[in-house]
Amino acid sequence: MKKCELYKIPTRTYCESDEARLCWECDAKNQRWSIRDGNGAAFWTDRWGNLPLPLCQYASVDIDEVTRQRTVASYRSESGGWRSSDFEHYFDHNTLIRVMSEMPPNPLRGSDKICWGVGGDGNFTVKKAYFSIEKQDRIGRNWNWMWKMNIPERVKLFMWQMLHLKLPTNARCSKWSDKSDCCVWCCNHIEDTIHVLRDCQHAMKAWRNLVHPSKLALFVGCDFDNWIALNRKTDFGLRDGIEWTQVWAVGMWMIWHWRNKACFEENFQRPFKPHMRILEFVKEIDDAACSILDHQDNVARKEVLVAWEKPPKGWVKLNSDGAVKGSDGNAGCGAIIRDHNGSWVAGVVRSLWECSVLKSEAWGMFEPIHLALSLNLKRIVVEADSKCLVDGILKGRNINFEVSGIIDEIFILLQQFDEWKVQHKWREGNNCVDFLANLGASCNAPRLILNHPPSGLENLLRADALGIQVFRLAAL
Repeated sequence: MKKCELYKIPTRTYCESDEARLCWECDAKNQRWSIRDGNGAAFWTDRWGNLPLPLCQYASVDIDEVTRQRTVASYRSESGGWRSSDFEHYFDHNTLIRVMSEMPPNPLRGSDKICWGVGGDGNFTVKKAYFSIEKQDRIGRNWNWMWKMNIPERVKLFMWQMLHLKLPTNARCSKWSDKSDCCVWCCNHIEDTIHVLRDCQHAMKAWRNLVHPSKLALFVGCDFDNWIALNRKTDFGLRDGIEWTQVWAVGMWMIWHWRNKACFEENFQRPFKPHMRILEFVKEIDDAACSILDHQDNVARKEVLVAWEKPPKGWVKLNSDGAVKGSDGNAGCGAIIRDHNGSWVAGVVRSLWECSVLKSEAWGMFEPIHLALSLNLKRIVVEADSKCLVDGILKGRNINFEVSGIIDEIFILLQQFDEWKVQHKWREGNNCVDFLANLGASCNAPRLILNHPPSGLENLLRADALGIQVFRLAAL
């Protein structure tokens, strides 16, 4: 799909419909600045970087009008970092960490750009805009579980229509035609979605033999939304070893299929034992899935030995990693610089605000490069276990707008060394920095330089220096 350039939109003045208002709000909400030199974006009143809201909304004290007009560039220190003393008194600790987790501006990176803050690369597409609006319009409803079910695509499509109440039942068709809204087989009952799939006499013939008798009253005694939620969470099945949501989805699809054939084919006869036909089809689906999994399991793999490798004499090696804690959302990164003997030169850990794994990995790569430059080291080998990040550096690819500033800054720093290499390393050869990344995610200091190895890391460092190898199962 063709990508579009984004330009800063004027303040909204008028929208003549709810649809237009929703589109306008979607555009304004998802538009943000990708910071480069910092001269285009207002520090306090614009959305920029990975910050969800303008920073003025996080301030705990009033901001005067002159301060509100300051750009992001005005908060860059002479050393290239953040001039945090100018804004730290406005925020609580968490917000301060969030701001410090953004890469400071640098005029060498060019001019600030407006980006679309939905999707990875920062480019606007109609598809991203549609899904953003659709998400706002249907807040609280998430159908991702349905697309992940082990059922054929045609059944998933039926489920999507059913969940959105788009099945052409008599009740729905009667709204634009002279067709009766009543069920053909159940006199005086309106044929809506819940009726045709559950309450109709022909549907109940199947469900009575699929649902456990002790749970049948619960199965039929609720409205549509609760019925969907219950069937997702409750095993109503009469038979063990069969996934209920699969039986339920296939059952509804076949009941709808038989209903349509009965309506439009004069000689059609419904199956005498509909529940058996449903279970047979479920078994066919499972057998097909098993054959695919068996084929995937037969993919050729081999065991390879992985170890940390010492850099050449006169070089140092920089290993880095990032970590995001799923339980509390805290993130951090860590890195080590070692010489050609495998001896410790320096280390660094950094605490980050809630962010993606990729962003924590990017900060993890930036920190030791910045540290090596300050230590006047001339030749470096940079290793990371994120192939996506390594490819972004080597091939100049725009991976994700939230890390574009960090990657640009890394490349600028690399040009200041006499020689440099960036390469991918499997995580089995990166265990020391995995330890430090987790330390960074749990520390309180935004950035901490380590002149000596922290407690608990000595054995891992010794194993790396000795070249001890570990197994990894790799695809051929």
